[in-house]
Amino acid sequence: MQILTDLTTAQIRTARIRTSIGFILYGLVQGLWLVQIPAVVERLDIDAKTLGLVVLMSGVGSAVAQPFAGWFVGLIGSRRATRIFQPSFFFMIPVMILAPNITFLFIASFIMGLAGGPLNVAINTQAAEVENARGTTTMPSFHGWFSVGSLVSASIVAIIIWSGYGNGSGIIFVISLTIATSIWLCAGMLPATTNPSDSPKKRGLRLPTGAVLGIALIMVFSNLVEGGTANFTSLFLKQVKGADAAMVGAGFTFYSFAMAVMRFAGGALVEKWGARKILTFGGIFIAIGIAIAILSPNIWFSAFGFLIVGLGAANSYPVLVGAASRIKGVAPSVGVASVATAGLFGFLLGPLLVGFVTDYSNLSIGLSTLGISGLAMILGANLYSWPKKSQS
Repeated sequence: MQILTDLTTAQIRTARIRTSIGFILYGLVQGLWLVQIPAVVERLDIDAKTLGLVVLMSGVGSAVAQPFAGWFVGLIGSRRATRIFQPSFFFMIPVMILAPNITFLFIASFIMGLAGGPLNVAINTQAAEVENARGTTTMPSFHGWFSVGSLVSASIVAIIIWSGYGNGSGIIFVISLTIATSIWLCAGMLPATTNPSDSPKKRGLRLPTGAVLGIALIMVFSNLVEGGTANFTSLFLKQVKGADAAMVGAGFTFYSFAMAVMRFAGGALVEKWGARKILTFGGIFIAIGIAIAILSPNIWFSAFGFLIVGLGAANSYPVLVGAASRIKGVAPSVGVASVATAGLFGFLLGPLLVGFVTDYSNLSIGLSTLGISGLAMILGANLYSWPKKSQS
């Protein structure tokens, strides 16, 4: 792992703290939208199909922006890019939540994606630069803080409603605080740094290298699992296992909790085992977890299966993004953008694949495709030619 020696210890420490807080805010604000979706659905009287199209519009916006985001982040630096795109993304959340009609909601969702795609590239590039500057695996912990932010978002919304500010003013106040905090955070992030020996000789939009494509393909299978699990866990427990209203969210709660915990442990695990073993064991856990969820006759054991899936899926994204940022001859922002775009494709493909298979069979068989994706991760991790330190 490349260690950048032109930065002081204090700079690196400050950047790590502020980037961690940036990930907390990122997860928190995104979670605020997810928690408010039922209220938006009820207020605008939209059905599940329309909601799916609204979510898809955000994905389309991200997909349009992310291929160009790598070039742009490389041009102005991840710190400046984060300062632009994180407040922009945060601003769009109350716009979405308070949308006056469906047409407005569709447009706002697309714009949110346009900001969210580059933000994903910018903040992950900054995280990769901090990791490279420290010389030790740090990326999983950043994503752990994102998971923490996501987990507390529901509590924030509950407090807002309990306090009597559920009319939208509470969300606007919280978002205003996060925007101000985000702008302050960025001032302490690492400035743009390049290593002439590892940087491409010219900037611009270029096709990904074979090394980038290899990591991107593994990312597709990894995020296919995340997208499918996020969208179908609760539905599976309700329709297939007969979970009641109190139990239906248990699988996703277990999954999210496991993701958060495992990501904080991920740094030490990656340092000890390397990327290949992390992804291999991750794929095994995913396949086992899905099998338990499908085959267990007990609802609690089925929900526990999703916890195992979370343990397996937790570190795939941060490990692959970190690896993409260190490919020799490829600017970190370009590597991160390429792999993040592949991740977005996988996240969108997962629900479509599960839904398509379910339509022609049943939800249990549809969900089994996620276990197959875990096995594909194992194959990809062991076929890819990792740098010597990463393949342990």
